[in-house]
Amino acid sequence: MDTPIKLKYEKHINEDGIGLEWSTFYHPHISPLHSHEFYELELTLSGETEEYINGEKHIKKRGCVSILTPADFHSYEVRDEISVAVLMFTEKCIPGGFVSQLFGRNVNRSVILSEEKTIALEKLFSVLDSVKNY
Repeated sequence: MDTPIKLKYEKHINEDGIGLEWSTFYHPHISPLHSHEFYELELTLSGETEEYINGEKHIKKRGCVSILTPADFHSYEVRDEISVAVLMFTEKCIPGGFVSQLFGRNVNRSVILSEEKTIALEKLFSVLDSVKNY
């Protein structure tokens, strides 16, 4: 088995500890097993694929929100096409009590939002992107 990749924050996050990326991936894109030095809040905008987070299968489709910590490992293989918005941030951006909750054993890493909540989160990401000083 290959050693998982660890993505470094310098390539994705600014000096304030925040980054935002909008990405579209096409078949046959494969994201090998990897982790990050930072946290990720992923919002699936369109498409559908399977993602494995810590060995557990999650279906990613519009409205799926996943939260990943530096301790999590994930991978996915795009079957068709998928568009995502990913907010990346370091620990200094979130309260300590919340950080400890994210590392709990029974934390659900992915949820599907209603269309209304998906649109609201997408708008929030767009506002952050338009400010460009994150």
